[in-house]
Amino acid sequence: MALLKVLCYPLRCLFPCFKPGWLPLRDSEPDSPTVHIVSDAVPVPPQNGNPTGTGLVPSICDVDNSPRCPSIDAVAENDRSSSILRTAQLALIYARTQCYEDSAQNEFVPISALREVLCDTTVHAIIKDVLHGDTIRADQLTTHIMKDCFLLFAILVDRGMPGEILGFLEEGINDDCLPFTRNSTSQGSQIQTLETRCGTHIRTIASWDMASVKRFETKQYRMLAPIFQYKSHYRLSMSQPPPFIHLEFQDPQHGVSQGSYSEVFQACIHPDHHTLEGELGNHEQGPVVAVKRLFNEQANGFGAERAIFDTLESIGGHPHMVKLLFTYKKGQKFHLVFPWADGTLRTWLQQAPTLLATRQSMLWCLKQMTGIASGLKWMHTVATRGNNHLFGRHGDIKADNILWFRGGDGRSDAEDILKIADLGLARFHTLASRSDIDPSTVRAPSTYSPPDALRRIRVSRAWDLWGLGCMYLEFVTSILCGYEAVDDFAAARGRDDTEIPEISTDYFYTADYNGIRPSVRKWVEGLHRHPRCTGALHDLLNLIMSEMIVVEPWQRSPSARVHDRLAKICDRASHDDAYLMEPAPRLDLRGFLVTEEPSTLSEPSLQQDRADSNPERSPTRRGAALVRTRRTWPIGPTIELPGRVVATGTFY
Repeated sequence: MALLKVLCYPLRCLFPCFKPGWLPLRDSEPDSPTVHIVSDAVPVPPQNGNPTGTGLVPSICDVDNSPRCPSIDAVAENDRSSSILRTAQLALIYARTQCYEDSAQNEFVPISALREVLCDTTVHAIIKDVLHGDTIRADQLTTHIMKDCFLLFAILVDRGMPGEILGFLEEGINDDCLPFTRNSTSQGSQIQTLETRCGTHIRTIASWDMASVKRFETKQYRMLAPIFQYKSHYRLSMSQPPPFIHLEFQDPQHGVSQGSYSEVFQACIHPDHHTLEGELGNHEQGPVVAVKRLFNEQANGFGAERAIFDTLESIGGHPHMVKLLFTYKKGQKFHLVFPWADGTLRTWLQQAPTLLATRQSMLWCLKQMTGIASGLKWMHTVATRGNNHLFGRHGDIKADNILWFRGGDGRSDAEDILKIADLGLARFHTLASRSDIDPSTVRAPSTYSPPDALRRIRVSRAWDLWGLGCMYLEFVTSILCGYEAVDDFAAARGRDDTEIPEISTDYFYTADYNGIRPSVRKWVEGLHRHPRCTGALHDLLNLIMSEMIVVEPWQRSPSARVHDRLAKICDRASHDDAYLMEPAPRLDLRGFLVTEEPSTLSEPSLQQDRADSNPERSPTRRGAALVRTRRTWPIGPTIELPGRVVATGTFY
């Protein structure tokens, strides 16, 4: 007979599954109570926090057997709480939302679901049951809980132990003490207990077993997803999920992208868990942001980058500078959160249509170049509160660090805009140290860095003007010849490395750091000769090569002058269609100027207001031979640019 019982046991386990109305609850936690739903209304596992069944999160305020509030028969071990408590537990289970942070997945309960499930009526009913019907005291405790201990009470309800709230209240513990951390009761002891965020030992849980202590510490974070606010900083435990939800429209190319010092991933913030407005655009699921995770776990690196944004924001910000939304530290990793851009300047150029086709597109390009120069000028000289002046340096100007944001869609900008980003290498200095930075402490990270540090020249703000000129030169190349010509330009610079052809570089300066590569000069001559080059582009190329891509940093123009020159080009182009659009190729170059058609811009002395000029420094013979000022460039053999005139692909 005993053998027969053993053989029939599997059939006995399967028999209840065929009963009408029996359905198992999705049980994502091994310690979750076993719940059997006997109502006809069967909730469906939620998507982004909302069940897809007959209603939203089951309401507890109208307790009946209607489909919106199913009857539940569930009894947790050692717990005789009322049906209202059991309904609340089920509602919290179904309100759990998956958190998507890179590949990691955790769960959290949105604050709106918490407020709906644990309304005043529900909390009062549960507390009244705990107090065995003491209505007067239940009224008092409900008010206190809803005001100061709501999250703590939600955690206890989720764990099926609401009566423990009485002990926490007696100790004066509230939501400000969360999250609790696990720690040993004494040095060398294997017995662990919970402490408040301030390190205060919690006496209420002295009788809990170790399994309960561990589960409470782990599961509390479901209710503790932060509500992100502008310019705030948050410290998150490794078990605490940020309120990032799945993006239905997320493209695979928007995964994690890595750089030398950080990685960036796309995230969507749950609409209940932020107070951000303005430049985030309209998204039904919530604002889409870019989360930058720093590889360096040292606080000084994060603090320096955060301080840059705080300083810039303290004086009002700039439309062509990206805005830092908030920061957080999870575990040992620091994160900076920005609005999600639609691409970079490089990706925009890769997919842009013919930029020379319309007056609108050409004028937009000039306006954006002028705006970027304005943002750099603004960063280079920051007047802080108290009339103190700080002098900033970006340190890594290139097309990949210029972000492209589409206009409209709820953003403050009506048309597309380019913004300077990635201030990880940026620094601010006082008047005494603005041009006296040890070159050995400066990282030269990219193709677009000047040779200053390699030449052991003290680093100044003129560093950024070189990178800006290189970026603008690629911009003009893409306008005239299409983006593919930018790659051809890089290949042409690489061919100047004749010593070791197998290890060629595409820097804009020569291998000995003392000159500009011949291929750069030839390329610019070819752009001037391009059959569709206009008067505005001629003046832009002249500005780039005579005042920005100059080997001696003291002979590069300051950002204020560059911005002023660009503003004049842009202003004339907006009123003179022939200057902006009419082809005017130059066939006879004389130091970048044609004798019969001189530059239309005024030519103030280039020695005036040079960036961080040193009056005691006189150019050496080597420097004099290397500095290419207007009307002094040697005329070398020209090159033929590729026959492409328009870029392939579509815009947007």
